[in-house]
Amino acid sequence: MVKDLTKPLYEFVKSVYSHREDLTIQVVNTPKPRQPFYSIHFLIHIRPTDGLYTTINKGIDRFFLKKEIQNYFNLGDYDFSITYQNVYTQTITK
Repeated sequence: MVKDLTKPLYEFVKSVYSHREDLTIQVVNTPKPRQPFYSIHFLIHIRPTDGLYTTINKGIDRFFLKKEIQNYFNLGDYDFSITYQNVYTQTITK
């Protein structure tokens, strides 16, 4: 039985980006037959007054985060994916 890393992954990613207030982090576990697959998805909140330069700088460095997760959790390249999406704050419904 493989241990579920959804909660530790969420806490780790949250601690790495603790200085960012414009992020919503989602970690989803998709079970596969032998080993689970984790999807880490970021919603980056863009204000209507943010310009193109600000929007570009709000991006996530996926390669840095991938290396940190691989080193800390001993996961391979095909055990998780990292995606992000820019969204306007008015379009999010809770």
